[in-house]
Amino acid sequence: MSSSQSSSSASCFVQQCIRSGVGGLVPKWMVSWFTLDKRAAGLGFTYNVGALRGAISPVVGAQLAGRMPLGSALMTLSATFTGVVILLVALKFPLRLQRLIRPSAVRPEDGSDIVTRATSQAV
Repeated sequence: MSSSQSSSSASCFVQQCIRSGVGGLVPKWMVSWFTLDKRAAGLGFTYNVGALRGAISPVVGAQLAGRMPLGSALMTLSATFTGVVILLVALKFPLRLQRLIRPSAVRPEDGSDIVTRATSQAV
């Protein structure tokens, strides 16, 4: 095995570790934000709203690249979208929006980061 193949394998391994780590959080968020009867619709909506970013990125990136170097345009675009996502998560935007639109649908456990565990009693 050549050193380039070894380096490529190591790179793929590290990328998969990082990607899988993010995927481990998804089930926790699914349970926290969506009830069982609305989980598929909630995830589909969330995914497709995220995909809208992918739809506007080329247009916005091209506009930015007309005014600055391509590398700077891509960095600006990535930093902006990352900042927006961090802000939405930090402010618990979905929960606030649900409280505004339909307060009766908000559950006490919605958006909570506290995991409750059943306690077992010794017999």
